[in-house]
Amino acid sequence: MEKILKGMMRLLGLAIGVVGLLFLISCVAMVIILLRDPKDAVVILLGIVGIISSGLFGAYFLCVAFVVWQRFSPAAVHHISAVLALILFGTLIDRLADPRPILPPSFLGSLGDFALFGSCIAVSYLVFRLSCFMLNRALFPAQQIEAHVQLNR
Repeated sequence: MEKILKGMMRLLGLAIGVVGLLFLISCVAMVIILLRDPKDAVVILLGIVGIISSGLFGAYFLCVAFVVWQRFSPAAVHHISAVLALILFGTLIDRLADPRPILPPSFLGSLGDFALFGSCIAVSYLVFRLSCFMLNRALFPAQQIEAHVQLNR
């Protein structure tokens, strides 16, 4: 079971690394497009924000792939769980932004939207903590986890 989980984590790390590489390629493409045809200040500002966010996500995803393939440890499981929670959060927010309403329009107005946003954050965080706990318990003995926790303090 441990070998299967470790293999799945490495496969997931490889997929995350490929996505990180695609983020960095899109970052370069956005720079080229922005330099080739700047329109106005708002477009330039949004382009710069997009370039910075794509670059940061790409770099982080490549770091996660490196940690999973080179130094597989509880920290690697922590980073994989963080990326999965980030993907879950993005999916939930995308569903929240869907034009078809989840709740009736009279449901507390904007307060209902804030409640749904907060629940998306809470669900993502709980999935992150649960996946960290379960995968670390399955992949590493308790002594190694306790040593890792003491090193992070």
